[in-house]
Amino acid sequence: MKYQTIFSALFFGSSFADAASSGNKVKEPRCEFFDEIKMEGFAELINTNGLGFPSYITSGDMTIGELYTGVEGVPTQLGTSGALVFKDIEIAYKSVCIVTKDQNPTQVFPPIDTSSPTCFYEFELGYCVPRFATSVGTPDKVMPSGGRTLRQIQKYKCRNGRFTAHGSGPGNLQITGGSDDFFGAFGQIKTPNPFTFDPADIDPVTGDLATSSIDMIIELCFYDV
Repeated sequence: MKYQTIFSALFFGSSFADAASSGNKVKEPRCEFFDEIKMEGFAELINTNGLGFPSYITSGDMTIGELYTGVEGVPTQLGTSGALVFKDIEIAYKSVCIVTKDQNPTQVFPPIDTSSPTCFYEFELGYCVPRFATSVGTPDKVMPSGGRTLRQIQKYKCRNGRFTAHGSGPGNLQITGGSDDFFGAFGQIKTPNPFTFDPADIDPVTGDLATSSIDMIIELCFYDV
């Protein structure tokens, strides 16, 4: 009977937590602007019609990036004054890019009219930001008036979650949603430099790209819930 009572209480508590509700209020959006982060990883070419590569890639072909991770601009970022803004930054994404125009990406001369693919991204991001809490000073530090001194204790607020984005270069990518600590995410991702790779890293048979990188400036907004 004792265990039955405990399980009933746990069931009631979990049911209450998951109950439907309406009209919940959320806090004002919060925005985090990161400095440039270099993302690096591997991409696999999916030759959808079997006719393109190695001469061309054709419309409908896809490149799938299973894992791109931050290799520069992490794990800490500082402000203009040198103060810590972000610490313990961990970021990664997976992507699917769809080719929308027939082209030869390795052709150098004569130059070919290339077109950026349309890409869809899922990011995982974690980081911490400093927060200062004011507390009463120790009893041995007494002001002339008899009051105690105040001191600031540095603490950190950490966030972890996912958000999605899509777009095609060279324009900015649009952030289109998020979950966990990035509920309702919106914003943009700037790509100040072209997607870079060495043609020697392209597999001559499959078209897979062994190593490539892209620089991203993430301007992320979300709601505290």
